[in-house]
Amino acid sequence: MLERSSEQNIEELRKQLDDEAPCSTCKYTGMATCAGLSLYFLKLATEDPKSVAAKAITKAKVQPPSHKVFYYGGAVVWAAAGFYRSMLD
Repeated sequence: MLERSSEQNIEELRKQLDDEAPCSTCKYTGMATCAGLSLYFLKLATEDPKSVAAKAITKAKVQPPSHKVFYYGGAVVWAAAGFYRSMLD
């Protein structure tokens, strides 16, 4: 009897899960997060390196490493992740 009751409960839960609509809030939150990260990486890639720290490095005659390729790559990866997230239901 207990086994039959648990089987009925499992079937009811499966039916409820099948009837529920996909969560659009999760989808849009994920897309917004990916878009924000992509824009942040683009900001870093296009940022003017003439900040206080960069001036101190150039006074020391040391060439700062360029991370633009990494930042552009990060922007593309997050944009692709956001696009992929938009395709999921």
